[in-house]
Amino acid sequence: MDTTQLVDLKSLEDERCRAMTSADMAALERLFSDDLIWTHSSAKVDGKRALLAKIESGESQYLSMHREDEKYVISADAAIASGAVSMEVRLGGVERSLRSRYTNVWFREGGVWRVVAWQSTAVPA
Repeated sequence: MDTTQLVDLKSLEDERCRAMTSADMAALERLFSDDLIWTHSSAKVDGKRALLAKIESGESQYLSMHREDEKYVISADAAIASGAVSMEVRLGGVERSLRSRYTNVWFREGGVWRVVAWQSTAVPA
């Protein structure tokens, strides 16, 4: 694995988390593929438009995100980031602490890396 590619993907993951916690819609629009499939730890599935609408309206607020135990697989035009994430969220006005294992799939679209799929599984308390 190319060290530069690894640094780039880690930076993109950091940027994604910052954009989600600050509800930076322009950054999320850029980082998420139009073909996004976002599978929450609750098993609910959103596409890009639905997920962005929830974040923009405040229905889903990501207050903090901490990733750890990360592993990466990177090829020419696809990359996978996998790890554990602890999040503080406010969903429908109710604050919750979530801990999940996740797999995040990035595709290079037109020379730009974008998230195409997110799958998270809740870690039992």
